[in-house]
Amino acid sequence: MKITEQALKIMKNDVIGKDVLEAACGCADLSVAMSPLARTVECIDLVDFRLNPEVAQCANVRFSVMDATRTAFADGSFDTSVIFNAAYHIKDELSAVISECMRVTRQGGAIYVISSVSIDRAVIDGDLVTLLNGIGAQFTVERGKALISVRIAV
Repeated sequence: MKITEQALKIMKNDVIGKDVLEAACGCADLSVAMSPLARTVECIDLVDFRLNPEVAQCANVRFSVMDATRTAFADGSFDTSVIFNAAYHIKDELSAVISECMRVTRQGGAIYVISSVSIDRAVIDGDLVTLLNGIGAQFTVERGKALISVRIAV
């Protein structure tokens, strides 16, 4: 099973028929994997040179060059927001990215931070968990063999 399929399995109930944001999407492989299940998928990153060409073939997926700390989306635009394999890359902006995801995710929705990358684990276990405890967020952490995932209730 591909790592994106494993991540999708964790989030499945928060993706089926939903409007989803993938922030700091990189190549957007997860966005492509979510497309058959989600109503819509918006994927954003600071650059587009890594973007998987399959994104263009997914009718319900739209990519935009956008800063995840200051998106152009209205409050409550998405049911689910996800950051996949990017925690280390956004470490210095982690608080701003999580805050922005909370702003654009609807009440009753969820934010996921999921990674299979070893350098992300320290950021998730340390910086992210400390941040979430500090703001009183409701969240759960699951540590599997291949993935670590955090689900934050909005």
